[in-house]
Amino acid sequence: MAIKMAYTSSMLTYHDQAYARIELMAVHKVPGESQTQLAIYASQEAAVSGSKPLEYKSLEGQTFDYSGENFVSQSYDQVKLHPMFTASIDV
Repeated sequence: MAIKMAYTSSMLTYHDQAYARIELMAVHKVPGESQTQLAIYASQEAAVSGSKPLEYKSLEGQTFDYSGENFVSQSYDQVKLHPMFTASIDV
């Protein structure tokens, strides 16, 4: 699961084919929240070739449903709702 999007890094470099994927996820049973760390790469090719990510983004406080689909899928779906990923596409 990954997302392709336009992205401006903290160093103010623009990447119109940036690629973000879940790198780390921590699920807390109580209070039913997860923390997701995304690795953001300049492109899908950069990620696949083993390049270092441009940076990491951490999203906290995502809630999930224990009776629903697996936690990774739920977190991924919530990541896509974050404002920074509004124009992104699944890859």
